Amino acid sequence: MTEKERNLLYGVVSLILPENILDQFDIVKLEDEDIARNDGTYQPFKHNVHIYLDEQDNRTAEQRATLKPNGFTGWSWGRF
Repeated sequence: MTEKERNLLYGVVSLILPENILDQFDIVKLEDEDIARNDGTYQPFKHNVHIYLDEQDNRTAEQRATLKPNGFTGWSWGRF
């Protein structure tokens, strides 16, 4: 996938995902899976797009001192 195609795909993904989700998550990986069949049967979709997200640590310095992660994010797995 070229850089231009990747940027276009990121733009499309940002339209598909719920509003403001990219304020809380980063897109870390996009995969385009070709699922096309060449057997002549009708197939409405020829590709699957897999979107991998990573939660951002948006806590303020004050929140970091008082709030502890519950283990749902990568930054809570012993990287303090």
